[in-house]
Amino acid sequence: MQIKSSSAIRTLFLKWKALRNVPFRTKFLVGMDLEENTFWEFENRNNPGRPRRMVKLLGAKKEYIDYKLPPQWSQWLRHVRREPPSIEELEAEQRRLATLNYRVRAAQEKWASIPLKEESVASGSVSPQGMPGTNSTIDTSSVSGTKREFKKAKESRRPVKIESTPESKSTAESESDAAVNFKPGAWANKPVKRG
Repeated sequence: MQIKSSSAIRTLFLKWKALRNVPFRTKFLVGMDLEENTFWEFENRNNPGRPRRMVKLLGAKKEYIDYKLPPQWSQWLRHVRREPPSIEELEAEQRRLATLNYRVRAAQEKWASIPLKEESVASGSVSPQGMPGTNSTIDTSSVSGTKREFKKAKESRRPVKIESTPESKSTAESESDAAVNFKPGAWANKPVKRG
């Protein structure tokens, strides 16, 4: 276990608290993170095989929710990992996160430099369908005019008359008949034989 502190007296005090062979000591220092929060372990009288673990936060903030503990120490506190993390492991994690943030910024800048599809269509370099190099449009004369009618109706705020087929009329009539002639006691759940 490495203890790095800003003052020599605090470092000596923490090293003394980390000793396990001192008589009548019930709480032992296990380690500290890069922000000098200390992590402790002590005997659990209710469960002798599993020690209790806690963190003592350093600084003016007194509530646990205000701090962002490293994930390695959070795992150790919850008994997910057996051994506490070392200072080198925490520093390596910080370097990994710095590299990740740099790569994310580079990717965002790259994507920001690529023009959006609407801008490409407006400039004429890409067709409306998204196929570069072709300026052909889709022939919509064969498509039924329902989309056009809905668009016109939406713009003018008037209802659209939708033509129905004989099949849709028969299903609509049967559904309305079932709703009108519904009797709550007429339906009974039949048990299903299994096996």
